Amino acid sequence: MKKIVVFLIFFSFIFKADALIVELDSCVDGDTARFITERGVESTRFLAIDTPELRPVEPLAKEAADFTCDKLKNASLIRLEFDENSDLYDRYDRLLAWIFVDDKLLQEKIIEKGLGRVAYLYGDYKYTETLQLRESEAKLKGIGIWQDESDFEVFAIGITAIAFMSITNLFYFKFKKSRKSYINKIYDNKNAIIKTIFIM
Repeated sequence: MKKIVVFLIFFSFIFKADALIVELDSCVDGDTARFITERGVESTRFLAIDTPELRPVEPLAKEAADFTCDKLKNASLIRLEFDENSDLYDRYDRLLAWIFVDDKLLQEKIIEKGLGRVAYLYGDYKYTETLQLRESEAKLKGIGIWQDESDFEVFAIGITAIAFMSITNLFYFKFKKSRKSYINKIYDNKNAIIKTIFIM
């Protein structure tokens, strides 16, 4: 009877602790892995991020999965840290945790590379601000999943600049120059801006 009580106290302590040292069992995708814990093999969802899905395959899903798996397989130490403002398990019975690989936050590295986005924020989580900062930096660099959005932003800026220059030239033509000079100036400005966009 005493052994059972001791075991239950020990078991309870483990899953109320702030952190847990684990071993990798297997990789799943960019934001999920299976770890060996005191309870057995636990499927674990990385807290506060979302990476492209492998099924069906989304762009950069394989790159995200490979990046995560490489970090986990080559880790000397994997530590799961639990957030006091998060549930311990999600509705699929997966552990929810911050993943530290050799004392570096894996979620931060994934976001930094543009291989995922900050998501599923159901509370004031401990490292949310850090992740959001890394996400902003990845967006500005236009890397990973933000590449297409960055290209669109450059295109939109270019179109806006062309429109602005055209309106400016319209007033310039109206008061100062001939129609022919106005048309030539619009084309000159448009070509310069388009060249700038492609260089960027």
